[in-house]
Amino acid sequence: MTRSFPRWLQLIGVVVATLSVLLAARLAWEQTVWSWERGPQMVGFSLMHSGLGILLLLAVWAGLVWVVVTLLVGVKYRSIGGQLTVWPLIVYGLAWVVMTIPYGLWQRIFIDRFMPRAGEFFTYDAAIGELKAVEAFLQRGVDVNVQDRNGTALHGAAVEGHLEVMALLISHGADVNAINAYGDSPLANAMEARRNAPEAQAVLTKHGARLIRGTKEHRDKVIAEQVRKDIEETDKRMRNQ
Repeated sequence: MTRSFPRWLQLIGVVVATLSVLLAARLAWEQTVWSWERGPQMVGFSLMHSGLGILLLLAVWAGLVWVVVTLLVGVKYRSIGGQLTVWPLIVYGLAWVVMTIPYGLWQRIFIDRFMPRAGEFFTYDAAIGELKAVEAFLQRGVDVNVQDRNGTALHGAAVEGHLEVMALLISHGADVNAINAYGDSPLANAMEARRNAPEAQAVLTKHGARLIRGTKEHRDKVIAEQVRKDIEETDKRMRNQ
């Protein structure tokens, strides 16, 4: 005999699926529309600090428990409760798929929309190790030596120890002795690499890199100027909201 699936469990599924979709939509929006308008984002950072993001994230993880319980109860009752239970399962699964799409993949899918800020995303992707995104921007003609506030893409890849990205950039003519705003060369960054530091240094020195460091006074001046600009930009954005 097939028993009726618990309605309370069905309703929990509807709530979990709804909150998961809200979180997935917000993260996708930050990595697409918001990124097109503002440049690279610390995805989810502002949402998590608002309090709402924590609630949504808890709902998503609680959803894993709901899925397990739903499947176990469904086997026991030989039913998964019809559409009221099936659709939340499908929607919850799709929300997970969206949330796990890498930032770099969004950029490759909508690369034409990212091109007005290509230099920013190119250097950012190198720093986070998004090899395919870096390659995509190179194929679209982005200058391999373009700089953002932290330097070239090679600076970013070096300080994070992304060896594959470094090799790709160098093969496309990256300047191994480029100087960033702080007065540092990529080799100086590699000396402080968060991973693969010896290997990163070896890659650079093999191609003629020199250790060049800016002075503390110069660095402090650059940082102070950047902080000032960030404050002005934040104030301007708040006034326009």
